[in-house]
Amino acid sequence: MTPQISIIIAVKNAGGHLRSCLESILSQTFRDFELLCVYDLSTDDTWEILYFYQKKDSRVVLIQGNGQGPGGARNLGMSLAKGKYWAFWGSDDIFNCSVLEKMFLLAENTGAEVALCCSSRLSQGKNVGRIFDAVRLDLLPERKVFSASDCQGTPFSAFVGWAWDKLFRASFCRSHNFQFGNNYILEDGAFVFPALVNSKRIALVAEQLISHRIHEDSLEANGAQFDQHWRDVFINAASIQESMKKFGCYWEFRKGFCRWLVNFCLWALRKTSGGAFDAMCATMFQEIQGTFGFSVSELRKFCYWEDYCAYRCFLSSCAGTHYTDLRKNIVWKTRTLQKGIRYLAAGRGSEIIKRAPCTNSGKGVVKPYE
Repeated sequence: MTPQISIIIAVKNAGGHLRSCLESILSQTFRDFELLCVYDLSTDDTWEILYFYQKKDSRVVLIQGNGQGPGGARNLGMSLAKGKYWAFWGSDDIFNCSVLEKMFLLAENTGAEVALCCSSRLSQGKNVGRIFDAVRLDLLPERKVFSASDCQGTPFSAFVGWAWDKLFRASFCRSHNFQFGNNYILEDGAFVFPALVNSKRIALVAEQLISHRIHEDSLEANGAQFDQHWRDVFINAASIQESMKKFGCYWEFRKGFCRWLVNFCLWALRKTSGGAFDAMCATMFQEIQGTFGFSVSELRKFCYWEDYCAYRCFLSSCAGTHYTDLRKNIVWKTRTLQKGIRYLAAGRGSEIIKRAPCTNSGKGVVKPYE
């Protein structure tokens, strides 16, 4: 029988946390789903764990990956998914037993094309607080169903472009041919942001129902992946811009896209080092002011002040030179201070204390997909 929901997970070198993730999925109160585990060759016990759970539960389906990163794995899973809704979950996260039921009922009752929930950060086995930027409740309208245009600012400010806290209506995604990037960094944003800006009906379960694990082997905490794959940032950002132009909503969200683009580039740049830092820094200027077409005056007008200052500092100071660690640290610390001041001015001071830092260690270790 056709399942109501297809859960798609990209899996590689996830043995350390995979069992607890799968147990939380298979313990869902909503039972009518298929679990498509798209796996690539791993150097740990990932395959053995997947095989065990496939034998244990008939809803688990194993699919050989295509070697095109987590985005390519999710695209492959989509092509085989049978469900009315799609969920793209992480192989190291923990899911509240009621998350599927609550998001499914919300989507069914509201006709939502995208349903989502709040989440918390899981560090060393403990929940350390809500991920505030994942869903900016203060930027959302006070009604059950809304569109991207109803968000204060834009959906680029109201949400993060990851897929694991969202449930997507399959017919909506197919009709727009949304695709993940076939790579490693921002590959989910290439799917999520076009879906959000085109959605006329978004609905939220305002509960923390997913625990997102941060550890030194996770992609977002590991600099080695960024040194190798930083070009993915510009490839997938260009895909987002192209998609918005294709569907005629680019100019409505252009300011928010610019602000997000610079902010994300600086976030990714912070995780690079050595020659990768210099290369990404130089490419950032060429792409943002060339390929993406934003003038310096627009950047000053559209961006967060701390991002604009950091961008201008790198633009004027390190073109063609190697930044020393000391000089880079000055830029990052100044940016952090300016951001803190902005948060205080906006009444978000409590978030400064509650945000858990991500480690940037673990270079050289075999890394799992996010």
